Amino acid sequence: MTKPTTPAGASAAFSRQLGQALHERLQLAARPLVQAQAGQLLIAAGQPVQRLPLLVSGQVHAVMHARAATGRQIVPVRFGPGEIVMLSYLFGDEPSTVDMVAAEPTALRWLQTSDIEAALLAEPALAVLLIRFLVQRLRDVQARERAWVEPSVPLRLAAALVRMATDLPEIDGARTVVHEAAWARATGRDTSRLAPMAKLVACDTYRDLTAMAQQVWGGVGFTVEYDIQLYFRRAKQLQITWWDTRYLEELIAASVLDEPA
Repeated sequence: MTKPTTPAGASAAFSRQLGQALHERLQLAARPLVQAQAGQLLIAAGQPVQRLPLLVSGQVHAVMHARAATGRQIVPVRFGPGEIVMLSYLFGDEPSTVDMVAAEPTALRWLQTSDIEAALLAEPALAVLLIRFLVQRLRDVQARERAWVEPSVPLRLAAALVRMATDLPEIDGARTVVHEAAWARATGRDTSRLAPMAKLVACDTYRDLTAMAQQVWGGVGFTVEYDIQLYFRRAKQLQITWWDTRYLEELIAASVLDEPA
């Protein structure tokens, strides 16, 4: 799991101010205190956000998962005591895009989004705090992207690479099936199924990677001045050489369907 090196930033101060004001306005001290264990999932990605946790102690991480085969986790933001988690989801019906996980034993109180909205309507000062928080959170996100940018790389290109990083094709999966097929061949085992799988997955991964790189370069990437056009054409050539994708899929399907139950 990637270590959480980026805190919530200056927006955390506004979140704590708003949390304290809501604590007094909604008389949260009378509400039950919930104890969460380290690693406990509080809000799952894809789940509608109808209540928000106000942290009393401990720490919560916003966890983004890369593709399942790599098992990678990215922690873009962490929340500490006094903060209201996921305030940016207060308005709107969109589901969460990240998992909210207790990073350590954590005490919290749940706030219904309807209660927060009612408090904002009743007390404009709370709405001002929320606006300050959202503006500062946007600045924090922009600063985080700038911090990831190498000085010699144009800002737009580096920001695009950051957004694409979590959606890279599965190189590890392609490498694994190729090694498996090579090992089977070296030990005299049957490769009638593994060989087509290795060729199909490796070529598709190569093609996806070069296509993604081509997207970064844009139209100029097709000119001979840049090497990406060469790798892009090679990837496509390999896909149709020594059995194309359609034929490989048919071979694999036939080997699976013809297998006795």
